[in-house]
Amino acid sequence: MIFLFLMITIILIDQISKNRIKKLIKNKKCIKNRFLKYHYLYNKGFALGIFKRKPKIVKILHTISIIFIAWVFFIFQNKNRVYIPSFGIILGGGISNLIDRYIYNGVFDFFSFSFWKKSPVFNLADISIIVGVVISIIKIGMEGLI
Repeated sequence: MIFLFLMITIILIDQISKNRIKKLIKNKKCIKNRFLKYHYLYNKGFALGIFKRKPKIVKILHTISIIFIAWVFFIFQNKNRVYIPSFGIILGGGISNLIDRYIYNGVFDFFSFSFWKKSPVFNLADISIIVGVVISIIKIGMEGLI
């Protein structure tokens, strides 16, 4: 149950935040304040724009990766329940970005850090994926894989 709750919550929060920022920025390329820059940017590639000229391949690989992560989750849920929350967080972020790929042919990335000159532009789904992976790594380090 916690898996579905986290996954759906991440998807909803990410999609709502993307729609709010799109409305806020509209025709402006970038709005910045002291800590954050808000962008209107579609990334057709993977992280940092890798394979941006191959959006169809990226969409296929993204879909396969979501299916693979879901498959791994179903294997692990019976062996070690401690990973269930992190899988929910990872899949929520991955599915939300996949929704963007199918609707807009790219992932809407909208913020970066003002104080970091070459800050990557990302969204809340990206953060949730990173958080879920970090949680999993910490759990593996503390308890072992199985």
